[in-house]
Amino acid sequence: MKKELKLFATDMDGTFLRSDRTFNHEKLKTILDAFDQQGLVFCASSGRQLLALEEMIFHDFRDQIAFVAENGGVVSYKGETIFAQTLSTEQIKAIVDLLARMTDSPKHDFLISGIKGSYCLPDVSDWFYAKAQIYYANVQKVSEIDAIDDQMIKVTTNFPEDKTAECERYITDTLAFARATTTGFTSIDIGSKGISKASGLAHLLAHFKWHPEQLAAFGDQMNDFEMLEYAGTAYAVSNACPEILNCADEIILSNDDDAVLVQIEKLIHRFFTSESPLILKNFPAKTSKKLIVLQRIAQEFSQDKHYSAVEIDQRLKTISPDFATLRRALVDYQFMERTDDGRDYWLKK
Repeated sequence: MKKELKLFATDMDGTFLRSDRTFNHEKLKTILDAFDQQGLVFCASSGRQLLALEEMIFHDFRDQIAFVAENGGVVSYKGETIFAQTLSTEQIKAIVDLLARMTDSPKHDFLISGIKGSYCLPDVSDWFYAKAQIYYANVQKVSEIDAIDDQMIKVTTNFPEDKTAECERYITDTLAFARATTTGFTSIDIGSKGISKASGLAHLLAHFKWHPEQLAAFGDQMNDFEMLEYAGTAYAVSNACPEILNCADEIILSNDDDAVLVQIEKLIHRFFTSESPLILKNFPAKTSKKLIVLQRIAQEFSQDKHYSAVEIDQRLKTISPDFATLRRALVDYQFMERTDDGRDYWLKK
């Protein structure tokens, strides 16, 4: 029998984030509240560095979610580093030397991503340096690779779009210690061999003592392929590349339609036959599932308003015939408070 989903891992750019690199903060907050009550975990699984994910995207949520950063090179949960695979200074130099010798060399346009920051050499182009600051945190120029005082995870660079796949294979075949992967269009990340989003998620699942079939993954590009193959349930956004669309269990909305959040909402609200109007299938017996149901029902009431018992019952009757059970449960599980005489109800803050 298929195990219940526990871990929800999503790629960022092109999948979770809209094209303007924003997302629905309120919708994510509601989902994370529900996850907290059910013991589920939301994970940002990205080629971006951990620092950028924590500070530039999920600053308000960093203590509530897990991170598989650097395409699996760093795994973190609630401030604890679960796994990190670094490259030595000599390995970084070998990568940079190979890039310089390649036919379609990016020359000085590459970035070295670390735990504390991101590093370019002095001759990097203004264009590449400016673009790097969109996706990476604490980007700085250093005089030489030996001057970097950090744990280095990967090198990222660009190639002509029609040469990306060829260059990706060449780098992986040439450097015994490295693996190159395209992150979409012209970008290539070069990290340690054996590292992928799937390997990072395996470390995270082991941390929680969960299994791959309890993982739902969302992606759009080829650096998501192993993750989607590994997951018990694989979702591709409709704007994904053809290879990802073909390997997915289900194709959902586009990134600009908040596809990931909408799909997760459907999964956690599976106890309702309708969202608008809200209609409950049945009130579950298991406490963790009751909490999901009650958390959703509580959203039907206003935070700063007091309700009479009659008003509460009138609203709950539209959700379920067993409105009295729902009213008691909202109080018993501390979603609502009431006066001792039961005449006045309000949402607990």
